[in-house]
Amino acid sequence: MRKSYSYLYSGFTFLALFLVFSIVLKLVDYRAIGPMGTFVGLASLNEEFAQMLSYNVTWFTISEICGYLNLLVAASFAITGLVQFIKRRNFFKVDTEIRYLGYLYVVVILFYLFFDRFVINYRPILEADGTLEASFPSSHTLLTISIMASAAFIISRVFPRKSKAKGILSFLCMFVLALSVVSRTLSGVHWITDVFGGILLGCAVSFVFAGFIFRLDEEEEYL
Repeated sequence: MRKSYSYLYSGFTFLALFLVFSIVLKLVDYRAIGPMGTFVGLASLNEEFAQMLSYNVTWFTISEICGYLNLLVAASFAITGLVQFIKRRNFFKVDTEIRYLGYLYVVVILFYLFFDRFVINYRPILEADGTLEASFPSSHTLLTISIMASAAFIISRVFPRKSKAKGILSFLCMFVLALSVVSRTLSGVHWITDVFGGILLGCAVSFVFAGFIFRLDEEEEYL
């Protein structure tokens, strides 16, 4: 099987799992356990984890710092693409990986806007102003997996195989990814199913992105 097909199949499998999981959250053990009587799916599971993982300001702060690092990485790629566009005066002459990163970022933003409008459930805690905020999937988890996994993938293609910089940068990307997911989970600002949903959707986006890049490589080989 071609590498592109393997990654694309994996990506769409994660997407299918995410869709099924989203439906389950609206149908299974759907009870009012959230703030202001809000309903949450898989309530028993979420309630048990919420009791163990109450709000923790330290882990929340760490997760916020990781979030800024994610945005910094995304901004660096966006600026690179903008500079190339200005110099080359043609969007399609921007490096392929950078263009497809742009597509990935747009997809992630659209997912964020969609689930902010069509709420699956709200957070287990109220915001500072006493309002409710959409919680599924965890946007921090979705962002960090999408941005850091794709960044590590691009780094693996740009740097030589035995480059020390490649190893260090790839490790940093995956470290921030893992720390962001763990800190968001332990911060207590999401139900455990929100984080799991973010993992599924983030993996789906990342695998599909890699699959399309490999597909372009395979098409060039046949030219």
